[in-house]
Amino acid sequence: MSRNKKESDFGKLKNMSPSDMIEYCRSNKSTKISVAVIENGEITYRIYGKNGEETNIYDYEIGSISKTFDGSI
Repeated sequence: MSRNKKESDFGKLKNMSPSDMIEYCRSNKSTKISVAVIENGEITYRIYGKNGEETNIYDYEIGSISKTFDGSI
């Protein structure tokens, strides 16, 4: 996949609802999406992987952009 294709997909994701993202995951087999909700101090999260199916098995690839995020956790 070319860099421009990845950038255009990221642009689409910024405007998607969580449901739209899960649907996107179904059509992009290498895509994983994590969704977390914090409400009244309680955290609920779901991870969607291959074909948009919910999974408990996941790996995150650490890249330049995610180092900042990981460092803040």
